[in-house]
Amino acid sequence: MKFEETSEKNPHLLEVLKKALPEKLSSSMEIEVRLGTIMDKSTQKRLAVRVLHPCIMERTDTLWFEATVSESDFHLLQGHLSKMFEESESKLIIDTLLHGMRRSETKEINGAPVHKESVIIKKKKMFSLDIFCPQSKYDLRIGISEEIVQKDTIGMQVLGNVREKRRTTYTHPLFVVDVTEVKSRRESTDVKNSTPTFEIEIEANNKSYDRSTFIHIVNNSIDIIRHALVKKP
Repeated sequence: MKFEETSEKNPHLLEVLKKALPEKLSSSMEIEVRLGTIMDKSTQKRLAVRVLHPCIMERTDTLWFEATVSESDFHLLQGHLSKMFEESESKLIIDTLLHGMRRSETKEINGAPVHKESVIIKKKKMFSLDIFCPQSKYDLRIGISEEIVQKDTIGMQVLGNVREKRRTTYTHPLFVVDVTEVKSRRESTDVKNSTPTFEIEIEANNKSYDRSTFIHIVNNSIDIIRHALVKKP
């Protein structure tokens, strides 16, 4: 199965996504799918709902979305993706979180040091939608944001929380899949002492975005993820 192939599975989900997602994206908009778990605040565990098929959850203060996967599943999924895609690139990115924006610096590409100018990224969340996937270990969050990338004109070393991201990007003409190990630290602490988290997201190519194709990518990702995590005998 490929992410982008046409699928009529989960017709109720296809219909809801067709109504909820934009037909077009502006040049500054991005749309992505993140893996994670819908968490219940009352139990501090993954939401338990007796349903047989993926369903969209209404946003409520009693739930939150934990946009991480376990380390073992991260590596299983990364191995699966490396077989699906011919093209990939790894980067070491250092993000400094500032007020309402972040400074982003690329330090390495495919293991080689690079000297690239830092940029300032301003991101505004516009819309999100959570999909509970009962037959899968992970749920999905679709997010739409406006992202503006500007030249870094701050011109000085600034203090802020830091995220060290080791990211591998698998590229398709219609979308990319980012698998990222993240180490976060506060201003004065050593990132080596922080516990890493693991993130996986699928982002549509803004220039080639097609709503129908993106809906199939969302729909197929449910089974692709589930099958990738099945333990082989």
